[in-house]
Amino acid sequence: MEKITKAGIYDLPMEVYHSQCCEGPSLSSSEARILTLTTPAHLPASRLAPSARSRPADLGTAIHALVLEPFHAESNIVVIKADSFRTGDAKDQAARAMNANKTPLLVKDYEIAQRAADKLLAHPVMKSLLKEGDAEKSWFAKDRQTGIWVKARPDFVSASGVMVDIKTVGDCTEEFIQRRMYEGGWFQQAPWHAHVYEGVKGQPISGYLWVCIEQEL
Repeated sequence: MEKITKAGIYDLPMEVYHSQCCEGPSLSSSEARILTLTTPAHLPASRLAPSARSRPADLGTAIHALVLEPFHAESNIVVIKADSFRTGDAKDQAARAMNANKTPLLVKDYEIAQRAADKLLAHPVMKSLLKEGDAEKSWFAKDRQTGIWVKARPDFVSASGVMVDIKTVGDCTEEFIQRRMYEGGWFQQAPWHAHVYEGVKGQPISGYLWVCIEQEL
């Protein structure tokens, strides 16, 4: 594809978003954290490292997908009708799903993810915010001070300018969430996303909302 040369909102596959797809160097919030916490040498290495799969990660991805599914043309989940991924057939189905950039889920885990998504979607605040907006789009803007392209891929941005960041967590207690805000870099990601939004829209966001939901309700 052609390099991005204008600030805007783009509908891009995840692998393109994570690539250097702009006319000049670009950074996401997670990449900025790597530069802050480690060294510049760690950044290209992180871009080459494959993402590790895990059950909690797949559940989190699935809950995101189910909540935002109405905004996508097709489902990003493939349900594997098996008790585990130990059989050859289940492994083959999972491999085909991942090759198609979809998340393979066992039936029992799909049911867990669906329950969590249903609870989230039933909340009156989420009902109101999700009526209209952009889901999982790629936002790009050029930082005025550095000339570097900054990018963000917020879960959802409502038509009223509220950014929604869905966080699947193991525990929704105040102590746990405070710890995750620091350890997960939430405190840095939120202002980064707000900065990119302002670079695209020319005005500040109207709000930022962390929506936390326990995976196995």
